Amino acid sequence: MVCGWNDKNGVVSCCMLCEWRRKGRSPSSTIEDYEKELSGDGRSHVVYLAKERMKEIVRNYNVEAKWFIEGYMPPVSEYLSNALASTTYYLLTTSYLGMKSATEQDFEWLSKNPKILEANVTLCRVIDDIATYEVEKSRGKIATGIECYMRDYGVSTEEAMAKFNEMAETAWKDVNKGILRPAPVCTEILTRILILLALLMSHTSTIKMDTLILRKF
Repeated sequence: MVCGWNDKNGVVSCCMLCEWRRKGRSPSSTIEDYEKELSGDGRSHVVYLAKERMKEIVRNYNVEAKWFIEGYMPPVSEYLSNALASTTYYLLTTSYLGMKSATEQDFEWLSKNPKILEANVTLCRVIDDIATYEVEKSRGKIATGIECYMRDYGVSTEEAMAKFNEMAETAWKDVNKGILRPAPVCTEILTRILILLALLMSHTSTIKMDTLILRKF
């Protein structure tokens, strides 16, 4: 997964996962560091988003582990409900903690999973499911999105993948709509949402990047 970019001041903002891998530190100690650093600006209260996102992804990973151990294949709706968070895309939004321009209202907006964020997460999930299907199947993973859809609707692998591509196209349109409509957040937040999506999609997607409608910020 690709993450990180340079902001206007040349400061690199990187997701917390990368910070932990690079420094060999625990999530709790990294979050504590954020709280100390942001307290100087009177912004330590926004760290709650990072904490809640981390709790969310741990819960979802535990569900996936339970499914794997028990050999359980959930309905595709149940699978997607859990799998969207396990893309880690929601967690990557915690990288916005380093943005001095981001306000408490911006983080409140992100915490409610607005449609443009949901669309990005859906894109990442279904495209990853298509790209990793054969690998996950070879590893003995039963609860994959493609397998769940095939079982629920009695269709072939090709038909299931076509449906997931259709879901990706729909989500892509929702991203465009989210950019063109006014949002109660600073433009830098929307810009970073798009940058992260563009980076991820450039490595995994068959959808043409030039179909993305960008507003001039």
